[in-house]
Amino acid sequence: MSASSNIPTPEPAEDGRERRSEETREALIQAGVELFGDYGVQGTTSRMLASASQTNIAAINYHFGSKEGLYLAVAGWIAERMEERLRGARESALKILQEGPPNAETAIRIVSNVIDHVAGLMVDSDEVRTWARIIVREQTKPTLAFDILYRERMEKSQKNLARLIGFAVGIDPTSAEAKIRAHALMGQLLVFAISRESLLRALDTPKLTSAHRHLIRRILKRHVEACLAVKLPDAKPSVI
Repeated sequence: MSASSNIPTPEPAEDGRERRSEETREALIQAGVELFGDYGVQGTTSRMLASASQTNIAAINYHFGSKEGLYLAVAGWIAERMEERLRGARESALKILQEGPPNAETAIRIVSNVIDHVAGLMVDSDEVRTWARIIVREQTKPTLAFDILYRERMEKSQKNLARLIGFAVGIDPTSAEAKIRAHALMGQLLVFAISRESLLRALDTPKLTSAHRHLIRRILKRHVEACLAVKLPDAKPSVI
């Protein structure tokens, strides 16, 4: 073997530029997730983003057009990560649904499994808590970023969960009741991501232990089963 065969082949210049460009773009998105979550769009400056990502301010305009463009890219990135994290539970549920409409017992089990999966993310993942800060900001004061979050992730989750609730309770999955039930169940999960500090104070602990996490998931599972075991009594017609 010749000595020259041990010399690494230089990376093509074009490939190197593309790699560095993608690294810069990813660094800006990661900085945006943290800073926009902490300070919002108005409170986050381009200089703060450049400093946190160790890039220059011009890179923001180059890759995203503006600070606001970066914020929309961050929303899209969060939607993609949420899809990745929830894909396993979603695919398992859809596989069962493809076999035909499930009975109430099966539907409740599927919903319980989905909620448990999401609960694990909300309770255990600090990364998800970071995303939640941006999601909560968008819920309280929606921008174009909320359209991205809703269209790419939330709408699908709501429809799938309402559909399962319809089978579990015996109601129209497109009804206001099914949609509100789905929203209420998801709200039980989100509180563990956005109100963690209140829980820690109540439990008088600096952080959640494995026993706390296990108990939270057990309680949420029972809440789901209890909520879906009850069908609302017939009410007078409304204009919903």
